Amino acid sequence: PLHLPPRPRAPAQEAVPVQEAAPAAVAGGAGGGEEALGAQPATADRGPGQVAASMAAATVPSAEPAERAAGAEPTTPDGGAARAAVREVIRVDAARIDALLDMVGELVIAENMVFEHRQASGTQDMESATQLHRVTRQLQDIAMSIRMLPIRGVFRKMRRLARDLSVKTGKPVELHLSGEETEVDKSLVESIGDPLVHLLRNSVDHGIEPEEERLRLGKPAKGQVYLSAEHHSGDVRIIIRDDGRGLDRAKILDKAKRKGIYHGDGAELSDSEVFEFIFYPGFSTAEQVTSVSGRGVGMDVVRRNLTDLKGHIDVTSEPGRGTTFTLRIPLTLAIMDGMLLRVGERIYTIPLNHVRESTPIGETAISRMPDGGERVRIRGRFVPLVRPAQHFGFAHTTPRDAVVVCIEAGGGVAALLVDEVIGQQQTVIKALPPLVSEARAVSGCTILGTGRLSLILDANAIVEHTRTNHMEGAAA
Repeated sequence: PLHLPPRPRAPAQEAVPVQEAAPAAVAGGAGGGEEALGAQPATADRGPGQVAASMAAATVPSAEPAERAAGAEPTTPDGGAARAAVREVIRVDAARIDALLDMVGELVIAENMVFEHRQASGTQDMESATQLHRVTRQLQDIAMSIRMLPIRGVFRKMRRLARDLSVKTGKPVELHLSGEETEVDKSLVESIGDPLVHLLRNSVDHGIEPEEERLRLGKPAKGQVYLSAEHHSGDVRIIIRDDGRGLDRAKILDKAKRKGIYHGDGAELSDSEVFEFIFYPGFSTAEQVTSVSGRGVGMDVVRRNLTDLKGHIDVTSEPGRGTTFTLRIPLTLAIMDGMLLRVGERIYTIPLNHVRESTPIGETAISRMPDGGERVRIRGRFVPLVRPAQHFGFAHTTPRDAVVVCIEAGGGVAALLVDEVIGQQQTVIKALPPLVSEARAVSGCTILGTGRLSLILDANAIVEHTRTNHMEGAAA
């Protein structure tokens, strides 16, 4: 028989343990090849022991899926367990989320009843009551966050609209987006699209100048439009700003006179009051009707949709520098912090984020103006006064120790004359019945801890009412 010589073995000092080669392979990842092996020399230049060690090292990563399938945690080079955060997502019917939110609302009402009973019975068990409030608030925050969606989807649709408007109007336009991660309630995401479309059309068609005019004025050839969103004091602020020609105050006043909206020279009106005319139905300053503007329906739709969302819009403009539209929308339409106000036997609720301050009536002076309205002096400023009893049409005698509550909304202020400020509490917003859904300056109702019904006052509508009365009185 043929006796072959024994196969030579690699010297012991040339062998590389698998445990030492494994980290190099793991660090290389799934790239394989020379990267996974630490970029070692080619096989032809290596000795038998190095080749064997390289082959052993290359087999280590393939064992990782098997270990993971068996339930073992993957190991890192330092021997620790790699705990990668795994985000799981499930799809839930929206009706179930609405039902959960309704039940959280009922829990908030029940909590208010518990606090009311505790005060009535004189119970001093503050620890359990505080714990109940803390748990209820945490549950409310979690339930509300489930319905929150980023506004990114709505914003990105505006990019396509800006490109289309640029082509139709022949004006080069560049749209800048920011705050796309701002989260709002799902119902607001679905409803804010139409107002943004009309505002963007207005900025491009009415605000941005033609390219030749911009170059003559020393502006960039491309018109700049900025769309942003942010959270502010319990509201969501969406801002649309352009660097165009701005609103023409004289042109707006002239159009308002020709449409019979206003009669006067406008000297007593501020810029913000004049800019309010552009939201009237059928109002447009365009010289001719086009596919983009001129029909007078865009800004009217904006105001109407924002009213449905319990929101408000502010307009600021500077000639030659551009116009800014600021949309203020409640973060949610379900639960809010409210301040309880008593007028006679009736209790009203005002959103807490609209309350600026309250002061006793003895420290202020009420003055009657020539237009028939009343003003109250607060911190050196005369603020329009609203008497809820007179506004809602019931007889009431104001006590001598009445309180003036100053509210702020839509860039304006107003003062409510009430008998007493009861306090603050979580308020579950309920829709008004159809028969009273058109009530003035009321946005909804809520159930108090005593089981009584309380109307929720609409701060935006109240401030707007005082502003309109001022404008009508000045025009008369």
